[in-house]
Amino acid sequence: MSGDHEDVEDEGMEVEESNKAPTLVLDKKAESSFIQAFRDLPAKVDDTIRLFERSDFYTAHDDDAHFIAQHVFKTTTVIKQLGGEGSRGLAGVCMSRMQTTSFLREMLLEKQKRVEVYVMDRSKNRWVVKQRVRTNILFLLYLLFILQGSPGNLQAFEDILFSSASTSESAASPVVIAIKVGAQAADGTRPVGVAFADATARSIGMSSLTDTETFAALESLVVQLSARECLLPEVASDDSADAYTHKKVLALLDRCGVVATPTKRSLFNTKNAEADLSRLLRTPAALNVAAHTQQSLACAAALVAFLDLMSDDANLGRFALSEFDATAFMRLDASAVKALNILPPPGVPANSTSSLYGLFNRCQMAQGSRTLLRVLKQPLVDVAAIEARQDIVEAFFSDAELRTAVRDEHLRRIPDLSRLAKRFERRRATLQDTVRLYQAIAVLPALADALSRHDGSHAARLSSTYTAPIKECAEALERYQQLIETTVDLERVRDHEFVVRAEYDEALAALGEQLAQMRKREFPRILSKAADDLGLEAHKKLKLEHSAVHGHHLRVARTDGSKLRGKPLYTELSTQKQGVLFTTRELRAVSERYEDVSQKYASAQADVVKQVIDVCASYCPVIETLGEVLAMMDVMAAFADVAAHAPAEYVRPKVVGKESGEVTLVEARHPCIEAQDGVAFIPNDIALSHAGFGTR
Repeated sequence: MSGDHEDVEDEGMEVEESNKAPTLVLDKKAESSFIQAFRDLPAKVDDTIRLFERSDFYTAHDDDAHFIAQHVFKTTTVIKQLGGEGSRGLAGVCMSRMQTTSFLREMLLEKQKRVEVYVMDRSKNRWVVKQRVRTNILFLLYLLFILQGSPGNLQAFEDILFSSASTSESAASPVVIAIKVGAQAADGTRPVGVAFADATARSIGMSSLTDTETFAALESLVVQLSARECLLPEVASDDSADAYTHKKVLALLDRCGVVATPTKRSLFNTKNAEADLSRLLRTPAALNVAAHTQQSLACAAALVAFLDLMSDDANLGRFALSEFDATAFMRLDASAVKALNILPPPGVPANSTSSLYGLFNRCQMAQGSRTLLRVLKQPLVDVAAIEARQDIVEAFFSDAELRTAVRDEHLRRIPDLSRLAKRFERRRATLQDTVRLYQAIAVLPALADALSRHDGSHAARLSSTYTAPIKECAEALERYQQLIETTVDLERVRDHEFVVRAEYDEALAALGEQLAQMRKREFPRILSKAADDLGLEAHKKLKLEHSAVHGHHLRVARTDGSKLRGKPLYTELSTQKQGVLFTTRELRAVSERYEDVSQKYASAQADVVKQVIDVCASYCPVIETLGEVLAMMDVMAAFADVAAHAPAEYVRPKVVGKESGEVTLVEARHPCIEAQDGVAFIPNDIALSHAGFGTR
């Protein structure tokens, strides 16, 4: 490849809107240049889709265009050829921003695809890659910001994917893991190192285990972590012993529905692992390197490099160290998850009652839905912990008034606190986000009061598990409430306007007063003066309006447009269906001054909002704790609601320790069976013991 392709810019590009999708129109020179640039791109990694961001829509080309045509539009008629037909041409398809957002969610969260989005650097008139200078000169010449997303790395698309998460999206867990298998020991076992991270939740952890050739323990761990993507060190030779192990791990990941990403072995380097992790963690002292093997530490190093965590200063000191004790949960491999119908199979809606997740997901909070997924994949084995959950479910089940109040009156008004906290931490939050949190905090006293009124046998359990923590969080957030009441104009929130109170800042107040004077005095005076001159009634026949194109202007109906003729005081701007738009020299001057002051007000407000967000970010630990408490309560209340409305009565099982060696089930049935219409199921009695098992 030679040259910089200085004519790659989409010169002469137009957008023609249709009822299906926008259309990309390039002149011949721009077409030829783009086709050449596209064909010079490096080969794609498998399951990767490349999108190109245009002015206000996206395009995809070649095999990606055909995939999108079939998957999004269900027809190939939307495919257009750049550069003509045949081998010289390039197939292309366009998607609007809304279509692209929906497509990204499905590809990354459900279809396990990787996505790259390319953006034009118009200052250089070429495509350039960001932060990949060391790796490939082809990228250096052609790709600017390449937003890269994979099932386990959603950082670049986080705002898009989780801006208004639906039930199925809220259950998505962007956990990426790394696995490194050590050499086989004399007894046939192998040490296995695992590290896992959720960059959107800023958590990272490590685990070490000893496994057999079947990797049953590893498979259970992968299932319990709800991993979506796994990094594996590349193998040097297909004939090596490592290659055999690599294939077995790949088969394991395939059974679990986890995307495998072969990674350079150099990333699994422990040289700087301890230092990097210490810089990332909120409490570096919590990192006990001696408690982990070299394999798990190498896996953590690979994750840090893959997610590029050290390049963003906002990550430093913000990650929590996740402790994961696999022995605290019942082992579930991929076959068990499938056989028990824990999760909906591919292509089946997440809310379908054909799976335990779909049946039990009556959660009111998005965070509750995610917590439910974790609870189902991580069944407890500790009898005391199981009975504690049973007590809470029984309390909600027996008290219909409490259950209804908690679910329908309170939890449904709580936003996704986990995602909200991350927006504050990353300084991506808006004034609207601060109000959403403020409104959620306002729910807490009534929620705590509803819980306190329960006088059943498990009242103490409810109090210690939920009421007390909720009150503690509410108390810790009192100063946050005061901050929002002081800084945000809550009166205008009723009209869905989110602005800082003008009185909060002297400079802001002065600018706000100027705007108010123009709105209350100068604009009405100009309107009244024109109405008298034209003989038209103000606000009815003659109206003052504002638009992004013309600023403040006057409008009369087209039938009254003749009154403007012969009057040099008035300048017509446009004639439209709704009337004739016009202005005066005085109105134009006041409008320009209003726009200038408005920009200064917006700039001053932005500075205040930044200060407010900085203060709000300090409350993130409390917000996250509150979110975890409410999410688990949401799950327990959902369990109770399902039991209360079940077609056949649910019972509370008596749980005994494993030392008894017996499991007895009377008239057992799978809850998903009875939820299906027209299905008759005969319950079964089952008895299992160390001495043998049987069915009665």
